[in-house]
Amino acid sequence: MKYAITIALMLSLSFGLITESFRYQSTANLWEDDYDLLFDPARIPEIEGSRLWTSLSNFVTGSEELFSNGSVPFFLIGGTKNFGKYYPGLVYDRTSANTPLNTGLVDPYLNPIYGEGSVTTIDWTLDSLGNRTDRDVTVESVTAFDKTAGSDYYVAVGTRMNSFRFGLGYLHNDSKTTMTDPANNYTSYYYEEDYEEDTLKYSDSITFVGDDITKSSENEIILSAWLDKEVMSFGGDVRYEMLSDNSEAVISGYEAEYAFTEHPDHYYVLTSDLDSMLLPESGNRISINMKMFYDYNDYAQGRFYAGFFTKSTSYGDDATSFVTQTIEDENDPELTLDTTTTISDYDGDFSSNGFRAGTKQLFEISDRFRFAFGFFWSMASINDSITRMDSTYTSTVYDDGDPDTLVQFSYNEYSYSTETWAKVTEGSQMTFTIPIGVEFNLFDPFVLRMGAQHSITKNDLTTDNILDAWQPEYYYYRNTDTDSTYEEYQSPVSRPENSYENDNQTIPATSYYYGFGWRVTDNFQLDVMNFSEITDWGSWRLSATFHFD
Repeated sequence: MKYAITIALMLSLSFGLITESFRYQSTANLWEDDYDLLFDPARIPEIEGSRLWTSLSNFVTGSEELFSNGSVPFFLIGGTKNFGKYYPGLVYDRTSANTPLNTGLVDPYLNPIYGEGSVTTIDWTLDSLGNRTDRDVTVESVTAFDKTAGSDYYVAVGTRMNSFRFGLGYLHNDSKTTMTDPANNYTSYYYEEDYEEDTLKYSDSITFVGDDITKSSENEIILSAWLDKEVMSFGGDVRYEMLSDNSEAVISGYEAEYAFTEHPDHYYVLTSDLDSMLLPESGNRISINMKMFYDYNDYAQGRFYAGFFTKSTSYGDDATSFVTQTIEDENDPELTLDTTTTISDYDGDFSSNGFRAGTKQLFEISDRFRFAFGFFWSMASINDSITRMDSTYTSTVYDDGDPDTLVQFSYNEYSYSTETWAKVTEGSQMTFTIPIGVEFNLFDPFVLRMGAQHSITKNDLTTDNILDAWQPEYYYYRNTDTDSTYEEYQSPVSRPENSYENDNQTIPATSYYYGFGWRVTDNFQLDVMNFSEITDWGSWRLSATFHFD
């Protein structure tokens, strides 16, 4: 569990679907478009006519490059349409991609190999006549992919009854990332060969396989309402979100080393490894937001916001990681088995509570120029507590097979130790944000947009790492020939048993935004961002909206 970096991230909708229009983003989140109204269900009745959004709009990740020479693995469709006094809306997207990663291997021309590949290297030994006598061969195979799959959908309905508006929305997100890490998915095979005799002298091989999988699921229910008066409107919403995350991995490895029977030093060593992890987390987030829009006149409006949120998550009962290694060694045939196992059990809770307040001031200076600015303050308290108990076991079984008790080389031994660490992070985080945004109607129907947002974030967080409990290493030895035993507690290694860190910092940041809108026809609107390279359309971000009365 990790505390959020900024209050904005805590308060935002945390699902893959972009909930902000390009107009809203380009003006530093000041001037809204119809798409922004969709995610406050009681404001859907403000949308005049019907709207249709398709995959022509970058509303999945916001970074798709629609004019680039490549496919975009996203499908999106959404829209709104009123049916009498009811105003439903929906957006759905789905994505699936399998991206090859750099394996770390290179081909004979020194080009990197991506995805899945292998390289064979041969080191030849030649006699004085140039004949091949021996060779050492290395074959390396690596697999590296990043596979993502996910789907989001949002459904909502709003209704209007005289001066009251009500709305209900439901948002669902599922995502899964499967990382095939080249460090954990490789095979290395090496052998030494008498090339003239066509016999193997020595070989070893290493194989590791396994994926890191991250899953997340979020379900949010939104209730909102508005009351419209002559010069002002009062609104509010309650949002309840159920959160679920899980990280899991099962990495298995095997190493074998052989010398062959044609040679007197014949032996083998076998080593097997298993590294697994299961870290499920679940919880909820609740937010309550109040809003007031006040019309100073027909050309100026003040918007005022206040909100509260609380979030809590915790590890599941089966949160654990497990590492074990087993060695068999024929070079020392009496060593029957040697095993080391480490188990880590996790327990912990994360909680955060925060407030947010602010205002936006919107002005239509003329038919061609709109200006807006705002000020927001947010504060959150954070408490993140994680407890990890590590248990380490080692076991060795040794039997020389000799019944002569005087030899005393047959024995069993094992050791066991545990320690429990508590990591507690707590404190507060405060952010001040000042956005400014403008729109210029350079000529009908073309609008240029610019925005800037300056923020100051103050962190006051402390982290304590404490050795909460421990058992020194217990060592047990039994000679199976003489039936004698020996046991003792090992003196612990000198190391820190607690630490303290204070993260008290101030982080200023300024972000700039720009874009333009073009009302191509009465039924078609184009909005564009990221067009700094005028001749390189591959970097442009595009939103296309269809309007129907």
